[in-house]
Amino acid sequence: FKEAAEQFARESGLPLADAAGIDTRNAVRTAIQAGRIADAVSMINDADPELLDTDSQLTFELRQQQLVELLRDGRDMEGIRFAREEIVPLLDDEAHPERTRLFRQIMA
Repeated sequence: FKEAAEQFARESGLPLADAAGIDTRNAVRTAIQAGRIADAVSMINDADPELLDTDSQLTFELRQQQLVELLRDGRDMEGIRFAREEIVPLLDDEAHPERTRLFRQIMA
């Protein structure tokens, strides 16, 4: 993708917005696809320290996926601890009822 964006910038004469950002987004996506959610969170925090503090939906989705990976790896007790400490505080039935529904599906 980065190469295509660079080629487009050269051919169109338009500046490439953020080449380093493209690399970071690709690295985050690769980490998530590989199940390395903690690594992805670390990369996001390095790139934009405030993002996960201000985007509660993104934070919830990453934490949810991290829980899935723990359970998939057979680390059930660690997953339960993680859910209690990291996910339950993000549940808000009034503002985000779908979060509770998704969380219950994962824990079933």
